[in-house]
Amino acid sequence: MHILSQQSWQIAVLFALVAIACIFLRGASAHWRYLLWLVVLIKCLVPPVVSLSLPAMSESANQFLPHAISAAPNSIVRPDTVASKPEQIVTAQSQSRAGLSAPPSIWENVDWSRWLLIAWAASALTYLLVAFLRAWRIQQGLTHGRTWPDMELECEFLELTKCVGTRFRPKLCLIRGLSQPFVWGLLRGAIYLPENFGRQGTLRERKLVMAHELAHVLRWDALVNFVQVLVQAIFIFHPLVWLLNRFIRHEREKCCDEMAVAILSSPPQEYGSAILNRLADYFEPACPPSSLAISGRAKDLEDRIKSLLRPGRSFSRQPTIPARVTVLLLALLVLPLQVVVKARPRETITPNTSTAPTFTLVDLTSFTNASLRDSWLPATTDDDLAALAIGRQTLGGVPFQVDGIVQLSGAASESAAGFPTAIKNIKIDRSFTKLHLLHACAGKETDGVVIAKIIIHYTDGLQRELPIAYGSQTRDWQFWDFEPLNDSDSAMAWTGENLYVRAQKGSLRLYRTTCTNPRPQSQVVGIDYVSAQSRSAPFMVALSVE
Repeated sequence: MHILSQQSWQIAVLFALVAIACIFLRGASAHWRYLLWLVVLIKCLVPPVVSLSLPAMSESANQFLPHAISAAPNSIVRPDTVASKPEQIVTAQSQSRAGLSAPPSIWENVDWSRWLLIAWAASALTYLLVAFLRAWRIQQGLTHGRTWPDMELECEFLELTKCVGTRFRPKLCLIRGLSQPFVWGLLRGAIYLPENFGRQGTLRERKLVMAHELAHVLRWDALVNFVQVLVQAIFIFHPLVWLLNRFIRHEREKCCDEMAVAILSSPPQEYGSAILNRLADYFEPACPPSSLAISGRAKDLEDRIKSLLRPGRSFSRQPTIPARVTVLLLALLVLPLQVVVKARPRETITPNTSTAPTFTLVDLTSFTNASLRDSWLPATTDDDLAALAIGRQTLGGVPFQVDGIVQLSGAASESAAGFPTAIKNIKIDRSFTKLHLLHACAGKETDGVVIAKIIIHYTDGLQRELPIAYGSQTRDWQFWDFEPLNDSDSAMAWTGENLYVRAQKGSLRLYRTTCTNPRPQSQVVGIDYVSAQSRSAPFMVALSVE
């Protein structure tokens, strides 16, 4: 679901850029526009491997950017309640103990992401099933109803292939009951002609029509059409993908028109007459759906004829070298790329009121050693923190910048094996009164046992240690029952879930811990985050100072 959501808006941006380019290239060869639309089609199937971070945006703009689709929390404490007013945890606990808690709404426990995934999978599979059954039925009808052309038509087609200069000779078939030529197949396909095609029009007109269908075969259009069906199934919910496939089919017919004119060196008026006089008696072609037929909708056919008759037009069998190089460079640039917009990683918030606190969001990007999508357990890929959104957000009443995970090792924690025992020299370069941690740990420990410590380094060479104890400042990030903390300056700040804990009917949690600086007037150089090597492995997600 995350990949689909990310790809959807990336495709929308690329679609808009290509649409603008095609407007400027409307007078150029159709090969240009067709190749550009193919880049968008391939983008639908290529997951991004390189991220491009744009300059930081304001908070108001950043909140509308797409993040990972987070699962609806299925825990006792709602994350929005915890994030906005941490003191409400105590109220919720007291109400629950007194038996006064209101019954939860029926919609609060609905896992919307799971239902969205099920709806998407059902729609995609249904679309593919219908397309397969339709193709199978058409193939059966063509297999039993086709015949082979006579010698005279075979010779005409053989002469046409010699004009093209190709050694590949596609299969040529006659079919009864259809009035339009078309190409049908999976890779290159075969050319199907009406049973009385050899008696339709003049020899020149028949060659022009067959040249159009031969162009489909030589260009591997049947294979591209099959890829379009797959992309349409995957992005069945995306209206721009439906529009993309329509544009590709329209520009593909124009490309074949150009190739047919170029192959036989025919005047465009002659080619247009061959289509209109012999093939366009009905604008809706009497041929199988999804086939590559020379005629089409009235509006599209009119546009093709106008394009052919445009003064000063030149026709080519294939895209020019500049077109190929330009589109290839564009594909190498945009296909593996993903645009990511992040908020400013280090920001000072100065409200208008003089009594309001001033926070500094500490940049941890150079210290993170795991991403939110990395699984804690080697045996599974689903035990992660992907439900936590990346970027600036307020959790537990404190603004944080979330970019990744600073993981420390624990003596008995297999999930944190190989991680460092300490992260040193996290730059602060200012004095502060309070230090806020967004953190948790992996693995359970006895209440009161110190699992980590914060070492504050001052400019005068002195240092102070702030312990982080299990049960007081933090607990295991996975939980099944609510467990309160013993420290009044710490509170649960975020809850969520992943596929692993959801299967075990559990949830995830992160804590906000506020530590008081023993020397608030002294300038702080930086801090160290050190593991106590207990049975629980501590980790930090974000850090802010006040």
